[in-house]
Amino acid sequence: MANLPAPFDEAVYLALNPDVAEAVRTGDFASGAAHFEAHGRQEGRQHSPPADFDQAAYLARYPEVAAEVAAGRIASAGLHYVKFGRAQGLRYARESEVRRAVLQALWHGRDPFTAFPAGVYAVDKQGWNSGHDYLTRAVREVRPRIVVEVGVWKGGSTLTMAKALRELEIDGVVIAIDTWLGSSDHWMSPALFNELGFETGYPRLYHKFMANVASEGLQDYVVPLPIDSLNAHVVVKASGLRPEVAHIDAGHDYASVTADLNAWWSMLAPGGMLVADDYFPGGGWPEVLKAVDDFFAVHPHAGFEAIQGKAMVRKPA
Repeated sequence: MANLPAPFDEAVYLALNPDVAEAVRTGDFASGAAHFEAHGRQEGRQHSPPADFDQAAYLARYPEVAAEVAAGRIASAGLHYVKFGRAQGLRYARESEVRRAVLQALWHGRDPFTAFPAGVYAVDKQGWNSGHDYLTRAVREVRPRIVVEVGVWKGGSTLTMAKALRELEIDGVVIAIDTWLGSSDHWMSPALFNELGFETGYPRLYHKFMANVASEGLQDYVVPLPIDSLNAHVVVKASGLRPEVAHIDAGHDYASVTADLNAWWSMLAPGGMLVADDYFPGGGWPEVLKAVDDFFAVHPHAGFEAIQGKAMVRKPA
């Protein structure tokens, strides 16, 4: 099996693909590796823990798992994660110093992901324009310790920026600000209204967001702040935190967009980047377009560019 990818974990492959495990048990294939070479590679089957899985961090964080591995009751940390830890929302990144400081400042030291029952809620990462290049580019160029996202929905953009922090090995965190109660758009549109996930007459979108973050193993790069934008601005400012990247994607009316720009541009660190969503010259959301254009017509900035529904502006250093 010289052509197997590195790493290839036989036990993990069988755990992730129970049909393959059954085929090996019945003798249809000699091993999971044999199946992968014959079919799994072409089918794009997962054959190992996530590429950024940190075994040492996982075992250090969960000593009970380390004890199971040491005793030989489970083969590896990676196998434990794919069989049990992923469904339980366990984390595998090294603990972030920045995130600890943010939790202390915003949550009085508590962690909202602690004991969150990730497996109870369905994962649904539906979003709009959440993989836009400006989001990863802002993280790549600024290398921020603090990212603020205003208007989160199910977390698609949050996940994009948090993944960039993880992949670039930046000790940073995305502060995800939303009430998760919907904006006026969601309450006036029957289709968007249904997306709020009502339970006994109250939206439960927050839990879907949390489950989405946990499903990607990104809890160590995200801190939710479930209040409205302007109150969040008061809290973040009072805490002494200062974002270096901001993504504005909340209300779509002129007053709301202007208020968010006033609040978060003033907080943005010199040299930082602000990304505004739903910026469509010639169509789309005309009040967003006008609010952004009017704001930056009177506020000095080092650069302005726009493509595919987002604008990106750098604050002078």
